Amino acid sequence: MSIRIGDKFGELVVIKTDNVPKHILPSGRKVKKVKCKCVCGKRLYIFASNLKRRKSCGCLMKKNVQIDKKYGRLKIIKEIPTLAGKKRKVCCICDCGKKVIIQLGNLVSGHSKSCGCLRRELTKKYNKKHGMTGTREHQTWCHIIQRCFDKKIPQYKNYGGRCIKVCDRWLGKNGFENFYKDMGDRPSPNHSIDRIDNDGDYAPENCRWATMKEQQNNRNNNIFVSMNGVKISMNDLADFFNVDYETIRRRIISNNWDIKRAIFTSTDEYHKKDDYHKKT
Repeated sequence: MSIRIGDKFGELVVIKTDNVPKHILPSGRKVKKVKCKCVCGKRLYIFASNLKRRKSCGCLMKKNVQIDKKYGRLKIIKEIPTLAGKKRKVCCICDCGKKVIIQLGNLVSGHSKSCGCLRRELTKKYNKKHGMTGTREHQTWCHIIQRCFDKKIPQYKNYGGRCIKVCDRWLGKNGFENFYKDMGDRPSPNHSIDRIDNDGDYAPENCRWATMKEQQNNRNNNIFVSMNGVKISMNDLADFFNVDYETIRRRIISNNWDIKRAIFTSTDEYHKKDDYHKKT
């Protein structure tokens, strides 16, 4: 910090910076001092590094407390009686409405500026990265990381245990921000993250928001059949013809029926046939 003659710090004015004896610390390091004059007329030497915190030679502390005077967010309500020789204390009310007892010296010097709410607000502001912690998008990203890296969770064997990885873009300091830029908002509460290639990694080109039905059609164990030369999942087939999935699966897989027979045979007709009892 550059200090020049005439600079004012509270009630103190710098009057001399050169040829001032330096203070020697026990470690041997020399600390610069400057000579100041207080508004009360007193002259004193002060560490240059302390000037921003010092407001006077100490005379301000000897004055009567000014009720309703404000320091930062704190307004003095009353002075708290203290024993002789003890530091003076005052009761203050903060802008947030909370009442606190503060040492008068800390208040006047600017060391105490609030009840603590200011520090919490600044900490929250500086630590805030994206403001989406707790959202479904952020939870989804966290679950992706866990599945692929946390060996303690049961899901690891199906993801990290199968060498499913997360792309570098979605990892590290800005991992979630990049994930959100690539995937955007979840379209609806019925959507969740889905890998298009079940053996592929979590990456922008291999991920999408999909409904449970879409994900079921994309599972490794999903059953596909061919009808009129078109490959279709058994889930979609059952939905399209409004047939119970278990019924159509049993007829095709267990009873070895052809697709049209499995779809268009009513339950009543099925029960009349001998193969209902023989299970052929």
